[in-house]
Amino acid sequence: MAEFVIPQENSLNFAKQEDDASWAYKNKSSFIRNVYFKRLRMIMSLVDNSFNKVLDIGTGCGILLPSMSKIAKEVMLEILVCLKMPNLYAKMKN
Repeated sequence: MAEFVIPQENSLNFAKQEDDASWAYKNKSSFIRNVYFKRLRMIMSLVDNSFNKVLDIGTGCGILLPSMSKIAKEVMLEILVCLKMPNLYAKMKN
């Protein structure tokens, strides 16, 4: 079972995105944050293997990228993600 890794806030891109729930990451309500993280933990708990490669399209703010980097040797991102989140992309390359 894969674990959800909470990324550091400074590595994420919180640009306003209508279809992204990342606003919950920074929400002042601990209840909303806990529900958000529980949802992500449940998603990661469904992964029971490790992989050579994972493709992430439409990553939003990149909240699952650190978790995916733990289960795959290589995480491939759409090019816009690399441009929008250079800090996170640089960390994942190392």
